Amino acid sequence: MSSLIILPLEFKTRLPVLLFANFIAAYKEIVFFTVALRITYAVAALPNITIPVKGSIDFTSQNTNKKVINIVNFFFIFKRPNMVIYTFRITKKGLFAILFFAKAVNIWNTVTIKIINIQHRKIMFNFIKEKLKKIYSHVTQKLHSIFSLKTIDEATIQEVEKLLITSDTGVSVTKSIIQDLQTAFRNGALKEGNDIKQLLEQKLIDILPQNKACESAQIYLLVGINGSGKTTFAGKLAQSFRQNNKSCLIAAADTFRAAAPEQLSVWAKQAQAELLIGKNNQDPASVTFDACEQFKEKKFDRLIIDTAGRLQTKVNLMKELEKIKKIVARQLPNHQICTLLTIDAMLGQNSLEQATIFHQATQLDGIILTKVDGTAKGGIVFAITTKLNIPVAYISYGEHIDDMTTFDATTYVANLLGDQKYQSHKQAS
Repeated sequence: MSSLIILPLEFKTRLPVLLFANFIAAYKEIVFFTVALRITYAVAALPNITIPVKGSIDFTSQNTNKKVINIVNFFFIFKRPNMVIYTFRITKKGLFAILFFAKAVNIWNTVTIKIINIQHRKIMFNFIKEKLKKIYSHVTQKLHSIFSLKTIDEATIQEVEKLLITSDTGVSVTKSIIQDLQTAFRNGALKEGNDIKQLLEQKLIDILPQNKACESAQIYLLVGINGSGKTTFAGKLAQSFRQNNKSCLIAAADTFRAAAPEQLSVWAKQAQAELLIGKNNQDPASVTFDACEQFKEKKFDRLIIDTAGRLQTKVNLMKELEKIKKIVARQLPNHQICTLLTIDAMLGQNSLEQATIFHQATQLDGIILTKVDGTAKGGIVFAITTKLNIPVAYISYGEHIDDMTTFDATTYVANLLGDQKYQSHKQAS
């Protein structure tokens, strides 16, 4: 018997493509094709995502007297033995729609429907994140064992190659580094594991461009896909400005996600920053315009614009970013704009495609690597900076408002190789 769990509260989840594929294969007869098509398209675009599916379910698709019930921001959870396939949030009105739907398609007796109360957002699919952490922890341990070797050979360097690939460093970047290591070994410059470590560290540091992103900027435009950490970072960035005696205005330009203003309000309060929230049905460009006017009128030192998450394949939404940036440039012509892309360290190679398309749409000035927790992950920044020559501007690594830092290549490489760890202020307190 399948089990359909209905979550009355909104939360976000990153789901791997395999789970979506299972969902489509097993349940496309139950969910009508208009919805399944959107999910399939999103899966093809991005393997790890948060999808707010907006639209309607047609319960009588072949009937001329269609009965359509609109459900805003809904997610489905289908449970198979020991596996959650998909999740959803649904409105109270939508709940009754699902009950009606189950009865209408004659699955009433095969689906158990439960109402559960969820108080915390980060509850689903933590097992996926934990599995990835174990993989990256294994990479760090293996690297340390190699670095401690007293004698090395060609096979040792081949093992380093495998570990770099696992760390999302990218094939082309890894190939270049390994060629240098092999040349040094054949020339007698590498005799033990610590020699590999020193040369590897230097090569990785040399790849990363010097971080001069946004050194003198006053306007910060945060862009990225859903769930990449923009709103959290907006609060952390405002906090860093406050600590440097800079007044800050945050504009809530994410007018699509229902809970975005409330979430940003919590962060703004902690950072003692002023928050501008748009009126009902106000579009992001209009909110941005109002923020620019308020920035000038109240003479703030910094303006942070938190935009809505968007898939890089959505052309209309990418054009919206261009519009927002043009408004800022027109309203504040004498201020430097810094456009920063948030990249989730856990997403790996797909982040390269994100960065490429966002860069084409809105000329990025820097990268923010989010959700870095000290494990050997985040190697994707080497692939991004090599291809696009965009510097990493900031690192965000915990849930405390002070858990961020400007990017330093030496510190980052040490973190990647496991020599040190970005320490959360929450853990330290």
